[in-house]
Amino acid sequence: MSGAQNEQDWRENPEEAPVVSTALIVDEVRIVMTDPPRYEFAIDGTTVACSLEDVLNRTSFQARCMAVLHRIPDVPAGKGALQEWQGMVNSWLAMATRIVAPAEASPRLYERAAVSDGIAGLMVVSADAPDAAADFRRGCAVYRKGRVFIRLPSLMSRMRAEHPKMGPDDLADHLRLLGWVSCKIRLSGEEGKQAWYAERLLWETVVAWQTQVAEIDPEEPSL
Repeated sequence: MSGAQNEQDWRENPEEAPVVSTALIVDEVRIVMTDPPRYEFAIDGTTVACSLEDVLNRTSFQARCMAVLHRIPDVPAGKGALQEWQGMVNSWLAMATRIVAPAEASPRLYERAAVSDGIAGLMVVSADAPDAAADFRRGCAVYRKGRVFIRLPSLMSRMRAEHPKMGPDDLADHLRLLGWVSCKIRLSGEEGKQAWYAERLLWETVVAWQTQVAEIDPEEPSL
């Protein structure tokens, strides 16, 4: 019998329509400790993977269940629904198994590693060079008295190709967490420009910069 014939029979004889349970019964919960975390709910023997937003929003949670289980489960509705939903989620999370994920599994940590690689790809020039200001605007890092300075817009341009969703605020957060400090720098007599700097203990880990800095400042302590 075809699907169309089945549907016609169900319309004519509703009592013969298949019964689909809409109950939301979660058997197991796993939290994958990435940044942000991922949540996996075992429902009817199937894993429903959810984002942080999916868990906070019960409609989004229904949509994830629809995509995986092909049914829409019941969730709290009406007055007090939000508090009821929060209570359900808290009870699920209380019984959850926490899984430590490798660093590369975290989108934020993956981005941060990419930012670090992007910084390492910058050429370093002397802040005292006649063209230092132009080189800085063009995307070079500049070295002065043990510190290396970079421009956020220049680094942002390098990151956009592989990380189009990363914004300036995201990049600034990554720089802070990597140990860079926001500041202003004057070059070639121009007004102070917004920049970020790293002390020697941070930038000396960039092998390519060691040679460049040694050429700029022969008195820099041996790396």
